[in-house]
Amino acid sequence: DSLMAALRNPGPPPAWATFVPGPNPPAPGDSSDLTVTLAAGHYAALCFVPDSAMVPHFVLGMVHPLEVTGSATAAAEPAADIEIHLTDYAFTESVPLTAGRHVIKIVNDGPQPHELFLARLDSGTTAQGLVDWVAHGMHGRPPALPLGGASAMAVGAHALFPVTLAPGDYGLFCFWPDVHDGKEHVQHGMLKQIRVS
Repeated sequence: DSLMAALRNPGPPPAWATFVPGPNPPAPGDSSDLTVTLAAGHYAALCFVPDSAMVPHFVLGMVHPLEVTGSATAAAEPAADIEIHLTDYAFTESVPLTAGRHVIKIVNDGPQPHELFLARLDSGTTAQGLVDWVAHGMHGRPPALPLGGASAMAVGAHALFPVTLAPGDYGLFCFWPDVHDGKEHVQHGMLKQIRVS
């Protein structure tokens, strides 16, 4: 309840909430996976994706509290073949993304929370075109196929994202609000268009 009350205020999320990544949205009817390590504590699962009126889904009730108990086990993480590092305001890949199956280790090296949203761009669409579609109310079909990624993560956090990529043009995006001015990080240039072959 405290988190919901705080998130109803404009601007950045409250400093007392630590953001643990979950899978970013895939296409309707599809799924997306993400591996993270959770410490014991109280959590809230929320959806920050807005509807066509730009109201985030959590405001409409898409929120669920949960509690993690016990101590962390030493389960091995999936082996990653690519790393993508997030900073203010850039994405840096350890190697170029190629077609095929990958496990991407997403690492937040920035001084504030960041996310990675991955989408395959429609033919003739740019990464900026998807940002513009979101900014103008998301009317009609999106000009890209959402593939998931990692939602907002705290500084120093990481998550592992399995994904299969076909050849084509893709965009990397961070729509998280900035701690300084509340603008989405894409408005600060945190988007990247890449070609997968």
